Amino acid sequence: MDELSLASYAEAFALTQIVEAPVYATVLVVAFGARLSRALGASILANLVSHPLFTFALAPAAVALMPPIPGVVVCETLVWLLEAGLLYAWLRRDLPLLLAVSLLANCCSFVVGLLVL
Repeated sequence: MDELSLASYAEAFALTQIVEAPVYATVLVVAFGARLSRALGASILANLVSHPLFTFALAPAAVALMPPIPGVVVCETLVWLLEAGLLYAWLRRDLPLLLAVSLLANCCSFVVGLLVL
């Protein structure tokens, strides 16, 4: 981890979970009747895939290839679709609702990320 320390990455991942896990858990429990532990697990697992991919691959590539705003839009869109796809693969539930909850969770964490930077 060149520019990003392990502690900084852990803080960013934790912040993402603090914001996104309640969103995912609430919708998955209320809409699908999922157990809270399964809903929280789905949030954590989705972010264990998407967060390092965003941090170490997508964001650096976007910074190198395009202006900041389009780069962020592309990266966040890919993360949104990836997380929704992972949730669908694991839960086999209503894809449009999973797309909506993933969009909501990722928009919330994006906004919180902007506020703490």
